[in-house]
Amino acid sequence: MNSICIIWGSIADYLTLLITTVGLIFAFIQLISYRKELKNKMFIEYRQRFKSDPINIKVLELMNTNKDDQLTKYEVIHFIGFYEELHKMMEDKLISKCDLIYFFGSHYKEAFQGDYIKNLIDLNDPYWIRASKLLEIITKEEDCELQLMRKKIYCK
Repeated sequence: MNSICIIWGSIADYLTLLITTVGLIFAFIQLISYRKELKNKMFIEYRQRFKSDPINIKVLELMNTNKDDQLTKYEVIHFIGFYEELHKMMEDKLISKCDLIYFFGSHYKEAFQGDYIKNLIDLNDPYWIRASKLLEIITKEEDCELQLMRKKIYCK
C-alpha cells in the first residue's frame, strides 16, 4: 500500500512539474507576442507623430528649401529632442537600428549637413550626448537601408 502511495505521489509531482513548465512556456510565448505588438504599436505612433508634428514639418520644409536659417533654436531643439527619444527607444530595443535609420535617419543626417543647425547646437556638449551618438550611428550605418531592401526582396 505504501509503495502505491509513493508511486502516486511521484506521478503527482511530475504532473505538477509538467503543468508548471507548460504554463511557463505559454507565458513566455505570450510575453514575446505582446512585446512584438508593443514595438509595432510604438513604431506606428512615432511615425505618425513625426509626420504630423507641425514643428517637425516646418524643420523639414525649411531644410529642403535651404532656408534653415529661419528656424528658431526652440524648433531645432524640439526636432533633435524627437530623435533623442528615438535613440532611447533603440537602446531599449523598442525599435531596431536599421528601422530607425531607414525611416527616420535621412532627415536627421540632412539636418546636420548645413552649418546653421551645427552653430545652434553644439554636439560636443554633454547635454547633447544622445543626439551626437545617434548622428554617429546614422552616418556609420547607412548600409542598413540596403540590408532592409535585401531582406524584403530575398526573405519573402
